[in-house]
Amino acid sequence: MIPYCEVHIVDHCNLRCAGCSHFSGLAQPYYKSLEDFVNEMEQLSKVTNQEVGTIRLMGGEPLLHPQWLEFCLETRRIFPYSEIVLVTNGILIGQVKKEEIDKFNEAEIELCISDYGLQLDFEKINQFKIRYFHGKSSMYNISLNLEGNQNKNLSFNNCDLVQGRWYFFKDGRIYQCCIMANIDYFCSYFYENINYELDDISIDIYTHTEKEIIDFLNTPHNVCRYCDTIRRHNSYKPFSVSRGVMEEWTR
Repeated sequence: MIPYCEVHIVDHCNLRCAGCSHFSGLAQPYYKSLEDFVNEMEQLSKVTNQEVGTIRLMGGEPLLHPQWLEFCLETRRIFPYSEIVLVTNGILIGQVKKEEIDKFNEAEIELCISDYGLQLDFEKINQFKIRYFHGKSSMYNISLNLEGNQNKNLSFNNCDLVQGRWYFFKDGRIYQCCIMANIDYFCSYFYENINYELDDISIDIYTHTEKEIIDFLNTPHNVCRYCDTIRRHNSYKPFSVSRGVMEEWTR
């Protein structure tokens, strides 16, 4: 069983968090195709026999997608027994219609608000049946090591994302973490080059069995050399809006 996976329905965001682990503040606008999403999720359901513990639909800011509700409802249809969570910063909650909330509630989907201390529409939030807040007053530094000279086994064994099994699903492939799934945005923005092969950071669900996928997820890979995971555990900073400087991800 795959215990958890995150899925972007958009990559970009309306809140530029400094050091975002998904690099959403550096991303160009991207809206996931609902048709592609359904095809990929149905394959994930097939290869896992519908056994994915928690699926978190997020971004970026998922409420930027005009079809955000359809993504939620299709996920519930394909994974009837999973915990399904929509993760948002809450800024756009006030624009959600009552009939959308009713359908969302009927599908038993959870609303998770990443709480950055913003002014939110709590009257609208309270209409959601299952809701909770995830405090974001501080964030850890991603602590990328662009030299790529970390010990991959040490980095893997000390990675809170990997050891916590916070896997990421994107374009029919499962990644060990959100960082490497979205690292291209960092590289494009800062004109950096991190050397990796796609098969080193992810595994194709169309050509591999569930056992092969789980074995891959439990194995250190060369790309782990680019994360100083020990430093990341001990290097927190207050939440702030990004200035778009590399040091937000490398210090």
